[in-house]
Amino acid sequence: MAHHQGMAFQALSHVLLGAPMVERFMSSAAFQSARLLQECVPEAIEPYSPRRHFDTYDGRLKPAQYQPRRFHDADAPLPEVQLLSNHDYHLASRR
Repeated sequence: MAHHQGMAFQALSHVLLGAPMVERFMSSAAFQSARLLQECVPEAIEPYSPRRHFDTYDGRLKPAQYQPRRFHDADAPLPEVQLLSNHDYHLASRR
């Protein structure tokens, strides 16, 4: 594929010629203004690592705890409702 060859030549020119395409694009006022809109990552802050919170994870899933409600009286002043959902389907069962 031709674009892969173009990317390889671009990478070689970046290393061997001192990044001429970066200078070419950054000489354009439109690209300079777009660069002002980009957020810069602060250098003094350590990047967030999600692994930091899972040091004690042993690879096993904990069993789900499900406690079904028991309906004892059908003549309650307020109706008792059991709500069930799996994110795609929602069910409200009433006795």
